[in-house]
Amino acid sequence: MKRVGLLIVLLISLCCLLTAYPQPMGRQSGSKTAPLKISAMTFVGTNLYTADEVRSEVLIYDLLQGTWQSSGIKFSAKSKIVDLVVVDSLVYLLDAKANTISIYQSNGELHAQIKTRGAKELAFKKAKRILVNYQGFIYVMDGMKLYAFSKEGMLMATANLDNPVSMSLGEDQIIRVLQHGNKSSEIVSFDLNLVRKSRSPVSNIEKYPNFIIDLAVNAWGDIHVLNSAPVSVSKLNSAAQAIPDTRFGSLNRSPAPGNFEAPAILKCSKHESSSLIAIYDTKQQSTHFFQDTEHSSSLTIQRPTYTVRPSLEQTTEPVATDFVADGNAIYRIVKAQMPNSKVKPGPAIVGQNRDGSTRFMIHLASLKDKKVSEFSALAVAGAKLYVLDSKASKVHVFDSATGAYQKSFAQKGNQDGRLSSPKSIVAASDGLIYIADTANRRIAVFNQYETFVRNIPLLKQIQRPVLLRTSGEELFCLTSDNAIMRMNLKDGKKMSHVLELKEGISSFDLIMDGRMAVLEKAGQKLRIYKGNVREYTYFTKSSTAEFPHFAAVFLIRYDAAKQRLAIMDAKAKNSRYLNFYAALDSAQSIRLALTDDLKVMLSWEQSPGIHNWIVKSTGREQTMVHRVNEARYEVQYPPTELLSYQICPVADDGKEGMMSEGVQDHFSYARYLYGIGRYLDAAEAFRESQAGIRDARIDSEIVQCHIAEADRYVENQDYERALSELRAASSILGTSETIALKAVNIYKITLNYLGGVRYLQGVGYQTTQSLFKQFISLHYLANDFSGVINEADHYERKYGRDEEISRYLAASYEARGDYEDALSEYQEIVAISPGFEDDLKIGEMQYQLAQYRAAESHLQLMLTKYPSAGLDRVRGLLGKCNMQSSNYGIAMDHYRAAIAINDKIADYHHGLGLANLYDNHPIEAEKNLQRAFALSPDNAMIGVDYAKALERQGKMDRALEVMDAVTRHVAGNENAVEFHVLYSGLLHQVGRLEEAYAQITKAQTYSPDDFAISQKLADIRAELQVKDLNREVIEIRNLSLDPIYPSLNEYYRLNPIGTITLYNTRNVSISNLVLSVFVHDVGARVMEIPISSLIPKQEKVVDITMEFNDRLFDRARRVPIEVTLRYEFEGNSYQPSISSQTIEILDNKAMNWQYRRSLASFVNPTDEALRYFVRQNIVQTFSTESSQIINPNLIRALQAYSFYRANGVTFSNDSSVSNLDAAKLDEVQYPHQTLVSKSGDCEDLLVLMAGTLESLGTPTAFIDIPGHVMLAVNSGMTEAQIRQNGLDPEYFIESQGAWWFPLETTLIGMADFVTSWLTSIRHYREVIDSGTMPEIVVFGDAHHIYPPSDYTKAIDPSGFNKLAEARSFYQQDLARMVNMSQINKEMGFIAALEKYPANNTVRMRYALYCIEINKLDQAERLLKDILNRDPQSFDAMINLGNLYARSGQKAQAETQYQAALPYAGGKEDQVYRNLCLLAYKNLDRASASKYFNLISRKEIIREVDSQIYADLMNTGD
Repeated sequence: MKRVGLLIVLLISLCCLLTAYPQPMGRQSGSKTAPLKISAMTFVGTNLYTADEVRSEVLIYDLLQGTWQSSGIKFSAKSKIVDLVVVDSLVYLLDAKANTISIYQSNGELHAQIKTRGAKELAFKKAKRILVNYQGFIYVMDGMKLYAFSKEGMLMATANLDNPVSMSLGEDQIIRVLQHGNKSSEIVSFDLNLVRKSRSPVSNIEKYPNFIIDLAVNAWGDIHVLNSAPVSVSKLNSAAQAIPDTRFGSLNRSPAPGNFEAPAILKCSKHESSSLIAIYDTKQQSTHFFQDTEHSSSLTIQRPTYTVRPSLEQTTEPVATDFVADGNAIYRIVKAQMPNSKVKPGPAIVGQNRDGSTRFMIHLASLKDKKVSEFSALAVAGAKLYVLDSKASKVHVFDSATGAYQKSFAQKGNQDGRLSSPKSIVAASDGLIYIADTANRRIAVFNQYETFVRNIPLLKQIQRPVLLRTSGEELFCLTSDNAIMRMNLKDGKKMSHVLELKEGISSFDLIMDGRMAVLEKAGQKLRIYKGNVREYTYFTKSSTAEFPHFAAVFLIRYDAAKQRLAIMDAKAKNSRYLNFYAALDSAQSIRLALTDDLKVMLSWEQSPGIHNWIVKSTGREQTMVHRVNEARYEVQYPPTELLSYQICPVADDGKEGMMSEGVQDHFSYARYLYGIGRYLDAAEAFRESQAGIRDARIDSEIVQCHIAEADRYVENQDYERALSELRAASSILGTSETIALKAVNIYKITLNYLGGVRYLQGVGYQTTQSLFKQFISLHYLANDFSGVINEADHYERKYGRDEEISRYLAASYEARGDYEDALSEYQEIVAISPGFEDDLKIGEMQYQLAQYRAAESHLQLMLTKYPSAGLDRVRGLLGKCNMQSSNYGIAMDHYRAAIAINDKIADYHHGLGLANLYDNHPIEAEKNLQRAFALSPDNAMIGVDYAKALERQGKMDRALEVMDAVTRHVAGNENAVEFHVLYSGLLHQVGRLEEAYAQITKAQTYSPDDFAISQKLADIRAELQVKDLNREVIEIRNLSLDPIYPSLNEYYRLNPIGTITLYNTRNVSISNLVLSVFVHDVGARVMEIPISSLIPKQEKVVDITMEFNDRLFDRARRVPIEVTLRYEFEGNSYQPSISSQTIEILDNKAMNWQYRRSLASFVNPTDEALRYFVRQNIVQTFSTESSQIINPNLIRALQAYSFYRANGVTFSNDSSVSNLDAAKLDEVQYPHQTLVSKSGDCEDLLVLMAGTLESLGTPTAFIDIPGHVMLAVNSGMTEAQIRQNGLDPEYFIESQGAWWFPLETTLIGMADFVTSWLTSIRHYREVIDSGTMPEIVVFGDAHHIYPPSDYTKAIDPSGFNKLAEARSFYQQDLARMVNMSQINKEMGFIAALEKYPANNTVRMRYALYCIEINKLDQAERLLKDILNRDPQSFDAMINLGNLYARSGQKAQAETQYQAALPYAGGKEDQVYRNLCLLAYKNLDRASASKYFNLISRKEIIREVDSQIYADLMNTGD
């Protein structure tokens, strides 16, 4: 209950209105689980760490959960823990009694211990506070001293204090010490080197400022202070001035937050945008918690990132009097015993390889014959090791690899080239040797051949060079007056002053990144300078040289290869190294660029001392971490989502620096989008990538996106959008030939040839030969033959004669009627490149020029020249030539020969018929002309000649039928005169005077000066005047009624069932006519159709509409129809009618395949009877079934198919042939009819399945294939989703913005669902391969024209009781589909890994998929493969652990989880959660509780299993 109450208080406090006063969050007193007596505490996030004196352990309080837990850290009951801090998961305990700092890991294990006993200057007297900064530097307030230690315990600095009370470390790493004066308090600030930064008196604290007993700095720079008199808590700003209206708390025994008796410790922490405050009261033995949301600044203090981080290392190597190193070896002057000698150890030079093996050891005693007096200093340059002999004022040269003595140079003296007591020697980058010629007060320079070059004077004559160091192109010199000078070796100018210390300088060296390490002589402090700024002070003189202390340091030398400073202490047993780990002082910036193969390369600055980086990629679905050892990272594979990249430098000691700002890689994501066909999204992503990548090639990628999208629009026949995409492509880099050719193709497809001409004119058609040819072809297609001729001339002048252009030219001459020019062109073509077509064109041109004999000769030669190619065309042209020569018999022979070769050409039959007709064989003529007309019914000339042959035989009615049929194909110009005259004559002969008059009138219109036509017109007019006297005013000429299809009853509400033709016989207009129509038995009402007027002699066709009643569906029959016309004329009312006709009502299943889309009328999504049947039977049957397939439409189709298959619905063929023009009338069953008979043909079963799915809300369609129809079901998936489900898009059809899966419904009852699916998709592909593109008719779209019929009947479910069998079929098919999905998905993974074998992202997804489908062995192999490639893969370790846990291998699972912890990188909670659950499920409650207590956000257990969470929470109490 306490925990619940605290959580309520917390929630209320978080929601309360903000004030200047911190809000109480609760109070915790000692109990069985809570600390009984706190001696020290610290606040980290929402966790309060406390040292409990009674239990002698560190307990942790979770403020958000309101729970206490043990940290596992135990300390001695004899200890006096006065303070504790937690930094980087390490817990530091300050024990004032034992003079130790104990450092524990988060699991309770002792990590290290710093003891100060043994060094009297370090022994704590009144240790009270401890702080640890982010570098690991430790600060201890002890009495009137403030000590600074390295993380190893090396004393670094001290500072004197005045009556200190407490201290606090802010995010800015500034140490703030609270000191008491006589009647005042002050806050003194120090930097990490204990250099005082500021001193600020505390002001505006009421009455007793010197009664402040503790302070804590929050993340915003405000200082919370605890007052003992009066008891209260106040808040100061960074200048130590009290902030008004912030004081809270009072002396009060009432047990409530803010009522104190003896408050002693104050700590604060940052949580989100609040400062959390904890105050411990020693008398109450309780902790009070507050939340402060008001800050003096809106910005938090920024933590500085240090540029160098030191780490002291103890070695086994002896102390050396000099030390020098290059990339391959280290050379030292040490004391060593000569082999087989009883003499005391003496000076020796040791050469050691980097692997620790010894190259050589040169003993001074062995070189007496070489007159070597002493080893003073060393320098190495390539193969030479230079040893300075100060006593003899010489330099000895040894082989740096073998130690063999080579020679010496120089001698004692003050002349050029001589030395006097030299102290130091260096080999510089310019190849010269520099020697500190100390007694001569100069620097002597020798070349690589040991020849003297020059002397370098110092700045002052009194100065003597003591120590030389070189770095790059600079020489540095320490002088006898404690100054360091510098000279640039490149320009050779005199020395310049760098640094001078009044404390004196013992040694110095140049270290990493342009820094200088200087050993102070007096205090023996090591100072690090960058430029003129002192960055750090590391150690100070101690009375003992026991590690990590120093007592008598005399030499420091830098080893650049290892980035470490060798430190020689005369009182130490061994040398030591101070390792320097570089860390950037600011976040790095990422640059993006493209490689030659268009991959994204991330790069950043190669900072000195940084050799490793973390590259983090983050998307919506995944976060990946990569480790690189170069300042670049190449994105190998296009990611499936947009990723943001960040980099973080990693120091050589593993510490991570600041994470950079994220940069988004739009380019790689664009490549992925392009690869899956999302071209416009890819184009947009490419454009966005240009904000970060400057590369002209990106524009080319955008262009390619628009071109690909244009190609897709062309494929979908959306040409306007295709052109729009090509225009977009052109706007980027101009119009390339590729773009222009694609645009021209669209203009050709859409027959917009002139548009294509204008387009090419705009983009410059003469720029390439291909475009010029297309320009000419467009002129030709647009029938602009003059344009062809003109442009062909320009083309040939630019590119020379071209066969393709010559053909356009010849064809254009031909089309213009310039047959002589055309003939000349064709003859030239044949002369250069003979071919049948061009040869035939020569004959055709000769025919057009009436050169019949020449044409005949040419064509006869072609019969032998081309014995097997197109001989029917040659024979046909020979027939035409002989017709012109009136050689009808020869013409007939040629035509018959042509027909014998190819009887499908109308012209051959036409020519033969005309030859028969002209040769007085009308019966033969009729037969051949009939055949010609059948082959070409839209050819008006053939129709006219056919009608003439019929007229010749007196077959007037048939002749008129032919003339009626060709009327719509007759041109409206003077070429139609013959047709209209013939037509008029035929009509006149059969007494159809009005029509005859109309036709002869048209003939006169086209030929007004023809006397014979005018005379004929007058004759017919006269006959009409006589006839009109005895006629009805308005004649009802023709009532044409269509058969009624009951399924179209809704269609007929807006569409006609037939027409009636009215004719006004008078020469005046008649207005306001009304036509009444009624169909007996099935008509719902009398339909009245108003007609506004009929003008004189007008014949008007009026549509008849009708609304039907339900008796329409009863049976097939003929019923009477009654039509009445009402009008008034010259004051009289007229009411002529027709009542003798009947209209045919077809069977309710009738359908006409001429109107294919009318099949939609049989599919009614709102059919209540079917919907009830489906829900009560199919839906209920499968209501308990689960599916691994996400897509519901696929499942619904599978369930319906399985249900009908199990319950005996089968295919039965009917006598008609579905969906063929030759068999237009068919019968289609409604769903309820098919369910009664349990059988049907292909369209019956299709309608049943479509109606079933539509009633469930799944869109369907039918695939229109000649002779057949197949069902198509809208999958509801995108291509990407299809692939995600492991299915192959090849099994689907993309149409009208959706992906459909087809079904062969004739297989219901004979095969399973998957077979039906695969059979239909195979059939669909075969039809496409044959050259036919089947149309997919969506029922929902077709309903706009053919609304669904409402005809239905109740369905008896008694015959559909095989529910178990239906579920069995469903499970079998589902398993097969899942298997098909798995195979496809696995094949996709395998293919991806074959292409990109190093892609661990794909390998991880494959492994997770194998776990999902229970292929655990394969998953284990894949995860182990990832770990072989990347041993630090956190995700692989976790998932392998999960796999072992799933298969019951507890020990292996726990091993994997534990192995993942060092690489968790902030995901430790995930590891502890898995360990907790693993232990709990294996009944190991103790381990489960241990891991549960280690989890920071314990809700992650509740998110998995609320019962386990509740159980462990109760255990925690």
